Amino acid sequence: MYHWITIIYRKPIAALNTLWYFLETFPQERIGEMTVFCDPVHKRQLKWFRERSAILLRYHQKKVPELNVNFIQQQEIGHFRKIVKEVLYRSDNKVVIDMTSGRKAHSALLLLMGELFSGSVDHVYYNFLHSEQFLKFPYTALPPGLSQIVDLLEK
Repeated sequence: MYHWITIIYRKPIAALNTLWYFLETFPQERIGEMTVFCDPVHKRQLKWFRERSAILLRYHQKKVPELNVNFIQQQEIGHFRKIVKEVLYRSDNKVVIDMTSGRKAHSALLLLMGELFSGSVDHVYYNFLHSEQFLKFPYTALPPGLSQIVDLLEK
């Protein structure tokens, strides 16, 4: 059972595509809890992600886990760091972090937390898209080779 952590920013399809990749690549694994970080100005994108991730999760694992939302201000990196640490300390499950969306500082901090909490964090994913013309494409519609999802903790 996994605890999924991600950030929703301007293009929530990036977060959805990484989740989709995980569900299709590891069909035996289950996500039991989700934590989403989101700037309050992106509530519409959060709603979009919530609806579509529920459809994906229902299809792949028959159950939609609770989605915990933490609203963060872009510039409050110290506050973001504190909340991420609290979430990681509280988690009873192994953790998967998707650091694709968000500001560079958020992504860097999530990667750092993945390294510091390597005992409980199994994966830190970054979804690298080779061409911006496919920014709005869902995972299964991306032409082969144009998206590369990298596990930065892969040993």
